[in-house]
Amino acid sequence: MDERLTLDEAEALAQRVLRANGCDGANARAVAANMVRAERDGALSHGLFRLPGHVALLRAGVVNGRAVPSLTHTTPSALIADADLGFAPRTYPLALPALIEAARAQGMAALGIRRC
Repeated sequence: MDERLTLDEAEALAQRVLRANGCDGANARAVAANMVRAERDGALSHGLFRLPGHVALLRAGVVNGRAVPSLTHTTPSALIADADLGFAPRTYPLALPALIEAARAQGMAALGIRRC
């Protein structure tokens, strides 16, 4: 049977699945939104295809579903985000505004994400 969901329905479903398997709300929202954007944009390898693998990582304790990322400026144009052993999309809301600000101020900037 061919089951179709809207993007909003798919995101809500992914959030529920992630929360049921160890993610807090912030992590579930970030990961589900990233998956659905990838799905929408045709990057299926980063879309909902990843949900079962993410669940397996959470259940195995490999990934921190309650990660709280942090950000460090190593130079005015270089930033390092520590993902706290969580999924990378949880770091984006913290890191991207700082990256944009550094690029505007310095002419260019770089971001590394570690422990994700």
